Amino acid sequence: MSVSILRYNLTGITVKILSLFFLLQLFHESGALAAQHPPGELFLQIEKKNRLKTVRLLPGDVFEIKLYSDKKNWTEVTLTDLDPRRGLIITDYGSYHLGEIKALRTRGQKQWGSGLIGLTMGFTAGTLVFSLADLYYGNSYNWGFVGAAGGMLGLSFLAKWASRAFYYRFHRNHRLRIIDLRM
Repeated sequence: MSVSILRYNLTGITVKILSLFFLLQLFHESGALAAQHPPGELFLQIEKKNRLKTVRLLPGDVFEIKLYSDKKNWTEVTLTDLDPRRGLIITDYGSYHLGEIKALRTRGQKQWGSGLIGLTMGFTAGTLVFSLADLYYGNSYNWGFVGAAGGMLGLSFLAKWASRAFYYRFHRNHRLRIIDLRM
């Protein structure tokens, strides 16, 4: 009896210690322990001309930028801090002036077609398995269904390819600003 009570107490203590470490890790990854300013008071904002909708990027957000000095390559960066007085974006990769950034692509824009490809690949694999099983048992199979699944897979790859064009270009229609609401 005393062994089971001791085992229960050790298990309870172990669970409490592990949950404490998990919470500390969660706070560390979210940047809540290392935040220099309250969230939402200092952020990077993307605005489109004649539109009320804006996109806000807070410290800790991951996105890709293309610079005027390197027009071919995208650089994935994590926003760590902003300097509104000098107009600097400070990232894990370096610091950039607002005027140096030619284009910006968020993680959602980059991965837009990936989820669609995953869904259609699963559907196509299921269709292939069932069509092979149907052929094995000698039943007549509707090949239009297999063709439709293949067409959906091809269209999802086309959507992934087209999603490369979805990004913010900073010229006459889009503007990148640092917003500081601190007093």
